[in-house]
Amino acid sequence: MEQKFKKETADTQTETGPKVLTIAPNHNGYGGIATVIDGYRRSFADFTYLPTNNPRGLVPGVLLFMRALAVMPFYRLRGYSIAHVHVATGKSYFRKMIVLGIARLLGYKTIYHNHAGGIRAFVERAGKKRICRTLHKCDAVIVLGNVWKKYFEEELGCKRVYIVNNFVEPLDREPGAPVAGEVIQLLFIGKICDNKGIYDLLEALERHRDEFEGRVKVRFAGPGETEKLTDHISSHNLGGMAEYIGCIEGESKDAELRRCDALVLPSHFEGMPMVLLEAANYGRACISTRVGSVDEIVDDGQTGRLVPPHSPEELADAIRHYLNNRGALAEDGRRARQKVKSFYPDAVEACLKKIYREL
Repeated sequence: MEQKFKKETADTQTETGPKVLTIAPNHNGYGGIATVIDGYRRSFADFTYLPTNNPRGLVPGVLLFMRALAVMPFYRLRGYSIAHVHVATGKSYFRKMIVLGIARLLGYKTIYHNHAGGIRAFVERAGKKRICRTLHKCDAVIVLGNVWKKYFEEELGCKRVYIVNNFVEPLDREPGAPVAGEVIQLLFIGKICDNKGIYDLLEALERHRDEFEGRVKVRFAGPGETEKLTDHISSHNLGGMAEYIGCIEGESKDAELRRCDALVLPSHFEGMPMVLLEAANYGRACISTRVGSVDEIVDDGQTGRLVPPHSPEELADAIRHYLNNRGALAEDGRRARQKVKSFYPDAVEACLKKIYREL
């Protein structure tokens, strides 16, 4: 049940500090939080966490969640004093509220780490007073960027709000520059659903078929409403410009990021998308909507192009920019890779340790 990881080097000693129990989705799952947790376990000097779900299904997930609750008292007895809880919305939120309540009863200091780009809409649905009752009991709130710090402080009334960026690890080999051949290859990685803006992107391709056919190809990767996507591509005769390639992880994800010329993420809302950091790490420019903390990763006109959400025409303009300026793909990608160095693990680990010491 316990998942404890140590990263040891010959010239580094682990700094003494409070013992922290991280509670989060399974690092073997698919999605942004799972990617973050997987990075923590590989990169941080000492990392202990309890997974609260199981990618194999509902019943294994419920059993794992119940087991996590059952062992929390034993970690407290072993000297763990901080419960760092990673939260999204929906079912994730309600599971973690149970976790946070039990952690407080056991005497843990509690940290609510928000990853949800759709937190505003969720607060409206679930009720602001209800959400704030939980948040105000936490000893700290961690958010992804300035826009979310302002929201949690000014609109939700939270007092101790810290910014901790998501991070990516340095690559073990050079990614190479984008090829930008006759056909520009764009890559989408994420959940296949309306909120990711994929149908805005497909509408942009369809509206400008005469201009983009044979010159632009978008490859979609991820779980979700995949049949709906493939049916839409087929029924709108977009097979020459778009295709669904399935879920990609590990080596297949590495291969796709090296193969593409740029990443495209037309989401209606986001937190701090891991996929933008990953693409920048590979030296790839990004076409994205200006939502959440995206503009803290992508510099419009420098490392990519930013457009408003729900804007097929502006997505088409961004694609056209690279179509007509192919050298900009490599130049923007180079600047993106330089910028992403500030999102490497050491800075994030130091930031977390500072927060832990202050609690």
